[in-house]
Amino acid sequence: MAKNKKTDDHGWDVGGRRREEDPDIQFLRLKARKARPVKALLWGILVALLIVIYLLQNPVAQNVDIPAVDYNPAGKQAAYKLTEIWLKDNPLGKNAVITSWDGCKETTYKDGDRTIPVYRHDLTVESSLGWWTVRTTIRTDSNGLLGYPSATRKSLPNTATPNGNITWPGTLSDTTASDALSRLLTQWGQAYVGHDADMLTTIVKDPDTRIKYKPLRLSDKAQATVDKGRYLDRGDVDKDENTSDRAVFRVNIELPEDQTTASSDPDLQSGTDTDSDGSDRGATDSSTLSYDVVVADPDGSPSIVAWGAPGDGPNLKDYQNRKGRQ
Repeated sequence: MAKNKKTDDHGWDVGGRRREEDPDIQFLRLKARKARPVKALLWGILVALLIVIYLLQNPVAQNVDIPAVDYNPAGKQAAYKLTEIWLKDNPLGKNAVITSWDGCKETTYKDGDRTIPVYRHDLTVESSLGWWTVRTTIRTDSNGLLGYPSATRKSLPNTATPNGNITWPGTLSDTTASDALSRLLTQWGQAYVGHDADMLTTIVKDPDTRIKYKPLRLSDKAQATVDKGRYLDRGDVDKDENTSDRAVFRVNIELPEDQTTASSDPDLQSGTDTDSDGSDRGATDSSTLSYDVVVADPDGSPSIVAWGAPGDGPNLKDYQNRKGRQ
């Protein structure tokens, strides 16, 4: 008689049941499974640190945001050139120089049965007789001058008198030029009335390195001083502090009596340092010139972005004094 096999399943046939795994092994396996995300995170942090270290040691070249500029909008260069030719006959006084292009407006001109689009350009001119707004109209069919330019005198606003009572309507609050900014504005004033175009271009630091600025060629011995300034209500404005990243300063430039210094700029040594009557372009009596100069980031790394007649500061546009590429 066969002997019955002893079981401990109390009548339940569970002889094929898998034996439960050791609890210690289960704990270690669960711990390892939970540690995987942490391990991946640590590896990610390590890789990110390596990338940061690499970028610090090998910085990526910064992309300079150069403002898009149309250097010949509707005959701008023709307007400049033809106005300069017109100014050589001293219609507005001696030492007449175009200081800025202030925009243009499209209109039409009737030539017989033809209707020709023309563009009227506004230019600011400074001469021995003061400041002027010159309007030069350019034909689009020939890029030539339509008639002669017209000129109106720019008078100083009552709010910007030469006696030091300087205010600019619509500005924010007063600002004082730092030592670094005072040096920059002084250097600009001396370079602007001087003969060295390269020096003036270097001081302006136009983000477009193809631009070359032309000085007035009046004197290499001028002295410039910085008057008060105001924050402009444009750009990055801090309403709490009533400041911004644009400011206008009044710069006065004193020209000495002896202004017969010869030009050191090879681009200007072409006989054009004299007026049509043969006199030296820079030979005038002692006088003082005043300009409104707009500065970007006046409290940080300042740079000069525009200049114009006294009182025009709040209306000056960045880099409006550009004339063309080198």
